Amino acid sequence: MNLPWYYYIIYVVVGTALLSVLDKYKIIKSKRLRYFIFIVVYTLACWGIYDLVLAPK
Repeated sequence: MNLPWYYYIIYVVVGTALLSVLDKYKIIKSKRLRYFIFIVVYTLACWGIYDLVLAPK
């Protein structure tokens, strides 16, 4: 995928904010498991949003 550079910046900033919320409320106790689940789910969600909404047709 050839994305513009600002998509990567948005991905990292939003991901960092969401991960800090998860760390604050400790929804999943294990830190490693919390990070792993977050990375997998967040990445799949971002790919889906890009493919459905933002990708050129």
